[in-house]
Amino acid sequence: MNWGIKIIILYSGFVVMILGFVIAASMQDFHMVTEDYYAAEQRYEQQVERIRNTRQLAEQPEVQYQDGYVDIRFPEHVSADRGQLLLYRPSDAGLDRRETLALADGHQRIQTGKLARGLWRAQLSWEQGGKGYFMEKVLVIEP
Repeated sequence: MNWGIKIIILYSGFVVMILGFVIAASMQDFHMVTEDYYAAEQRYEQQVERIRNTRQLAEQPEVQYQDGYVDIRFPEHVSADRGQLLLYRPSDAGLDRRETLALADGHQRIQTGKLARGLWRAQLSWEQGGKGYFMEKVLVIEP
């Protein structure tokens, strides 16, 4: 086999490889994450505004895990007209748990006996005077 045939085989192999990549890429399904991306973007902007509002507070609420309970403590000058705590489990959405805020003297205690051990994200959202707030804290639930 001479060098001309080898070059033709090499170029033909390259063309076949490129055509294979083009065919494989054209067969991929490219779906949008959400059909209503404009509305989703607006919700995201509202969430950013809630986080910004929370960061502007002189003192932020505290969310912590201790002794089998999640404790939520609001500073004296911060209150919640309404709100909720989402205990979000990144590894299993079926374990997520929502609790409505029912503060007594700026404090609420939620029993975690039913929660699986491991990493959780406590997402606290509330409204005060018509203004929305949001904060997130990572918690590790232990037995």
